[in-house]
Amino acid sequence: MTHTILLVEDNEHIMKINRDTLADAGYRVLEAGTLAEARAHLNTVTPDSFVVDIMLPDGDGRDFCRELRARYGIDAPVLFLTALKGKPDMEKGYGAGGTDYLTKPFDLDHLVMKVTALLAQQARTKRAETEYRAGGLRVDFVSRRVYMDGEDLLLKIKEYALLELLVKNRGGYIAAEELYRQVWNMEPEDDVRTVKEHMYWLRRKLGDHAPVSIDNERGAGYRLTEKR
Repeated sequence: MTHTILLVEDNEHIMKINRDTLADAGYRVLEAGTLAEARAHLNTVTPDSFVVDIMLPDGDGRDFCRELRARYGIDAPVLFLTALKGKPDMEKGYGAGGTDYLTKPFDLDHLVMKVTALLAQQARTKRAETEYRAGGLRVDFVSRRVYMDGEDLLLKIKEYALLELLVKNRGGYIAAEELYRQVWNMEPEDDVRTVKEHMYWLRRKLGDHAPVSIDNERGAGYRLTEKR
């Protein structure tokens, strides 16, 4: 499997070197010189990993990382590349949801090793997660079935797929358009009423007393949260 890496870097020289280095290592590389270009890529693809400069012409890479987690519901590794070397700056990067940090200048072999290690760690984490439990709710990722107090809720295929995405990105919003892309494997049209209808039936089957809730925020999308 060829992993897709999105490089977000405004320096053309650094972009070319990093792109060629990662491509030579066997990765598919997408390029973005601005945050606007990075967001445009997300309309058509969900990268497996991100390499993001912090200081960009149209914003801060750390804000983009927050957006990936909250708005798009993407949990892929984010490696920050930056000239900012102070501990407070690094703490801000990790606080924004960044996975790792590489300060400029850096060794290109080190870049490849970092990206490879982050993807391997992500794969191990996903393999280890075979089910999700919250109170009486159990989502079995292997059998693709959902149980409430031991009773099979008999979710339909699309209902299960939506719930699994929300569970695996719990706490963060996923846009309705992104849910449509991933569940229906098609680009959404102007309205995404199909997602709304399936969410209605999913909530009904979970029931009012479920230990989780599916929230909808206008402009942000859907998220799953555990009730306290």
